Amino acid sequence: NMSPREYADTLIRQFERLAAEPGSVMCIPLHAYLIGQPHRIGPFERVLEHIAADGRAWIARAGEIVDAWREQVG
Repeated sequence: NMSPREYADTLIRQFERLAAEPGSVMCIPLHAYLIGQPHRIGPFERVLEHIAADGRAWIARAGEIVDAWREQVG
């Protein structure tokens, strides 16, 4: 129930808050119908660019997280 721009701003605020807390995890749930609309792609792209440029986040897929966990646990 928010505009694409409001959603992007919300995600950026969430990232900023979580990035300040070591060890936190930010999941961004996506649904093709919701995020795949042409008018929503630009604001979402802005979110990803913001997070990637910040440098505090490890941007990982589920398999990469599993691999890192296995390396730590043994």
